[in-house]
Amino acid sequence: MSGIEDLAICAGDFNLHHLEWDDVIENDSSAEGLLQELSINGLSLLNAEYTPTWFHASGKTSVLDLFFCNTINLDLILLQVTIDPDARNTERMHKEKRYVPKNSNQEAKLVAVIGATIDQLSVSDDIDIDTIANRFRDTVEKAGIELSVLQKSNSSPSWWNEELSLLSRKQKVSKSKESAKGFRNATKKAKHKFFLNKMEEMSRKGEPWEAI
Repeated sequence: MSGIEDLAICAGDFNLHHLEWDDVIENDSSAEGLLQELSINGLSLLNAEYTPTWFHASGKTSVLDLFFCNTINLDLILLQVTIDPDARNTERMHKEKRYVPKNSNQEAKLVAVIGATIDQLSVSDDIDIDTIANRFRDTVEKAGIELSVLQKSNSSPSWWNEELSLLSRKQKVSKSKESAKGFRNATKKAKHKFFLNKMEEMSRKGEPWEAI
């Protein structure tokens, strides 16, 4: 790593084991070398202890990607997300989202609120720009929530069906190779069937641009 200068981030699945990030008895010599080189370059490990960053659908295997970061050379805010394998869900859920209907009274009112808020903005020595920006954001955000409507949407892809819902529930309970294989095969068939039906529909309607 002598040829690399000002390294900000180093990440990947190094397939190395070390007490710093693995529940092991002995450290790999290569892991020792990697940790030493990165430490010399001012990089620190971001990973939580022994926490995998990827889980296989079967729940039986996982991968630990390592993330090293140099906070001095990085102009970004560091974010960390913990993945809970028990929270994974293959069920397709209904999601709720809020939106302001296009060309509606709510949209007109929201635009009016934004315009009025901008007119009321004033920059002075007593109030810094961050405070003004925060006030503007809060006012517009509040108006957006009050004037928006709630819409329930199905997050399921177009090819999802009842059979896949049933198989996904079975897979979640059994976590066996057989149930995982059955779910994958059923998914492939559902996707293939949907694709053929969609191609036939586009051909019948003469709308090939839908495939783009």
